Amino acid sequence: MVPLLTVLAIAVYAAVAYIYWADKSLRPPLLLLAGSITTLSEPLWGRLFGIAPAVPGNVVRVGSTYSMPFWTFVGGGVLLAIPPLVIAYGLRHRWWSQHYAAAWGFFVSFVLFFLFIIGLEARWGVVLFARPLLPLSGLPEALLQALLLAAISFGLLYSFVATRHYALQIAFVPLLISGLAASLLLLGILCSPFWVARVLHQRDTVILIGALVSVLLVLWAIHLLASGMHAGRRQRLQWR
Repeated sequence: MVPLLTVLAIAVYAAVAYIYWADKSLRPPLLLLAGSITTLSEPLWGRLFGIAPAVPGNVVRVGSTYSMPFWTFVGGGVLLAIPPLVIAYGLRHRWWSQHYAAAWGFFVSFVLFFLFIIGLEARWGVVLFARPLLPLSGLPEALLQALLLAAISFGLLYSFVATRHYALQIAFVPLLISGLAASLLLLGILCSPFWVARVLHQRDTVILIGALVSVLLVLWAIHLLASGMHAGRRQRLQWR
């Protein structure tokens, strides 16, 4: 999978460089970098949710258990950024609407994208993102992981859209840390019923209930973000 990630990362960085040249906007490169910054929290989620990333090439290590594989930072960051980059580019060029239903369509497409990535992980025997462990393995675990990754990517998209009319000096920091903030909010706070049950070694039933509650909270957060995008669709604001 590492050679595939190498080619994909080069292609995406080249595409973003072209978009920067064509649209004269630094925001797409910032969004791509924000994806990589988001992965800095992956070792923490690995400790809380189950399995940590395991791709060759560790570049950050604290002790013997807290590590950040190089391809999680680069390749994983690219994968987190691809869905919001595609949708944001289409919104900027008015290929589609910011309607509430469209926003949910974007989110579902993000989930399908990450299900495909998880399938590739299983085929090549690597763990690129922290994997939540459930008493029911297989498809339920994959769906939960895809849902959480899609929610983080959707947070990146929302940040891009919400700051589209701000001067770059104002939007720079919010864009750069948007994915990390979304990760901490969604995984650290809204998913706490799941990871607290796991950390406390509760029974399988309690873990499943915690996972279900966490999923409902994450979907509620997506509803709020989709509503925010819907509310701003009538604003005739200039994309910067």
